[in-house]
Amino acid sequence: MSFSCLWRNYAVKEGKYAGIAGDEREGGFSLGAALVAIDSWPAMLKIRNLCSRYSLDIYHVLYSIAWAMECYEKGLITKEDTGGIDLKFGNEDAVIELTHKIAHREGFGDVLANGAQKAAEKIGKGTEKYLLTIKGRECEILPQRAVYQMALCLAVCEGGPDHTRWYPPYPPNPKSIPQDLPLQFDPFKAFQVRSVEDKGRLVKWLYDSRAVLESMPTCVFIVRDTLGIDMRPWLDIYNACTGVDYSLDEFLKCGERLVNLERAYIVREGFRRKDDTLPRRELEDPIVDRHIPPIGRENLDRMLDDYYTLRGWDVNTAIPKEEKLRELDLDFVVDDLKNLK
Repeated sequence: MSFSCLWRNYAVKEGKYAGIAGDEREGGFSLGAALVAIDSWPAMLKIRNLCSRYSLDIYHVLYSIAWAMECYEKGLITKEDTGGIDLKFGNEDAVIELTHKIAHREGFGDVLANGAQKAAEKIGKGTEKYLLTIKGRECEILPQRAVYQMALCLAVCEGGPDHTRWYPPYPPNPKSIPQDLPLQFDPFKAFQVRSVEDKGRLVKWLYDSRAVLESMPTCVFIVRDTLGIDMRPWLDIYNACTGVDYSLDEFLKCGERLVNLERAYIVREGFRRKDDTLPRRELEDPIVDRHIPPIGRENLDRMLDDYYTLRGWDVNTAIPKEEKLRELDLDFVVDDLKNLK
């Protein structure tokens, strides 16, 4: 076993998967247990190895198969649909077979190849109730019901779930926050995980600051704790490397400009406030055994209202307002959005 900042490398030496080697990255094994009820490390290493060889996103594969398994369990998908594959949770052979079929677009694999949302649109019969997608893209293993800033971050992400756009959403050690650090949010309110208070300010700051950091670029693992909340060291690096003399506000405005440009693109292509949402079950279903209630549409709407208002976007449509675009020197975008509703 070897280690790096992102993963551990494994090799299976015995059993049906002997000879398989690869890495456990981004919680690959916990992903299998949480989504498809496979708790075998060798089996998950096999699945991850297949995804790597086929250049498949393991989140896309496992979320799509997990959705199909739940629909199969509820009788909405049958063996006739799956081509005889028994899609019971925990059936590692079925997951491996479907991974092959997704890659080759064969049989039921062809139905899942474009993701669970497209599959639900094709199959119908109420299968869309069990989707875990946002803007058509599969979610990540993140506790949206339990951490409201995660919920808002995921809902407003322009490209669908992508934690690198706002990482990390959890609070730093309070002792690591310099007392002279100017912040755009109240860390004590913003990091109360099941409260809607100050979430709009926190999420706006997370997106703006990470847009700058991702442009430099940096690794998200570096921006934890002090370097994740104090942007001044990054500002010093940026000024030293470029020769400019930006203030902290000017530095963060670069990120705000990027976020607004990305938002302008997706609203031009038809996305609106209705698309800045969460899967139905996150909004409506509790996790009973953990006593975690759903977020609720009212809470999400309140956070969205705050976020759009702070952004200078229309609260009803999520379209950036003309004055905000001009403030950010995005005049060239104005004409594209002028007649949108």
